[in-house]
Amino acid sequence: MKFETLAIRIQTALTQQREHSTPMFPTSSFVFDDAEQMRAMFADEQSGNIYSRFTNPE
Repeated sequence: MKFETLAIRIQTALTQQREHSTPMFPTSSFVFDDAEQMRAMFADEQSGNIYSRFTNPE
């Protein structure tokens, strides 16, 4: 593979679904186990997906 191809293809590890490229999540929000988990994620104390527009550049 060319360097340019590797730069695109190796950004995200494959999942068990064996996708060809980085998957897109067509949603604007995600679910949480409880309110504490949500609070911790929004406070950047726990990693995970939160509202997708929350960290857009200003």
